[in-house]
Amino acid sequence: MMILFLALVGGVIGIAYFDGHFGGFLAGGAVGALAGWVAELNARLKKIEMHLRDAPSRAPAEPSRAPSQTSPAPQAQTSATARTQTS
Repeated sequence: MMILFLALVGGVIGIAYFDGHFGGFLAGGAVGALAGWVAELNARLKKIEMHLRDAPSRAPAEPSRAPSQTSPAPQAQTSATARTQTS
């Protein structure tokens, strides 16, 4: 609702600023709609922040893992180690 209100107010201001041209109404309406969108976004973010602040803070529990009994990965041979092994 705030977006519509600010778009209309911006349109009226824009039409007055540009001496009655319709382009001023459109420009003012666009700026007003943008200002209304930012105001509503700010209100939603404040609501989310309050919800997160009031929520109990707890870290998710990670399951404990036993160390794996796998063998280490084989190392890649470089050309220098391959020559020394074949010589």
